[in-house]
Amino acid sequence: MEKKDARSSDSLKYSRFVGKISRGKQVSLIYHFGDGNQRLNPNGERNASVWLRKQDTIACEKVILTETAKGIADILEYSLWALRKDSRALRHMKLNFHITWEDNAILLPLDGSAQAFVQHFDRKDWRTSIAQMEEQEKATAGITLSLLQGQWMELLEYLEREPDPKYPVRIIAWDFQQPVLRVLRQRGVLLAKAQVGVCR
Repeated sequence: MEKKDARSSDSLKYSRFVGKISRGKQVSLIYHFGDGNQRLNPNGERNASVWLRKQDTIACEKVILTETAKGIADILEYSLWALRKDSRALRHMKLNFHITWEDNAILLPLDGSAQAFVQHFDRKDWRTSIAQMEEQEKATAGITLSLLQGQWMELLEYLEREPDPKYPVRIIAWDFQQPVLRVLRQRGVLLAKAQVGVCR
């Protein structure tokens, strides 16, 4: 997208949209947020949406790319803050990008560690394989949260309820998500006692 005329056109000039991945009938839209949580330009994103419709692309889900694990952690921490606010209180605020259930974006680092994850996007048995892995890694007691789809809303909703630190929780994550979880733990967002099961 960076090398095409569309990138420099008025339609995409102020948007963080940089491309798309076709996954059979599903299309994932890719956004580049750089190093950290960034404010979207509303006009730029609206123009990008119009441009995408002209390309016969239906926006199914977003993939957000950041330069570092810290950038993903910033988005997650801000999303948790917004999740804890009353929707009426947020109505008139200019918000940075934050994850919601309506737009449960996939967050990926740009350091190449998620390359194998992306290569499996177009596999027809992707969802089934993930479900099998989740079942194998499920904790025998307590609650199990999965990040294997690349989405974080399930974890955010759990943290939003301010869980009991004595109640056992197991998080199933890919190896490339480990640095993000470490940053969240250092910031006190993630419970120190939460166990993490790593998949490669």
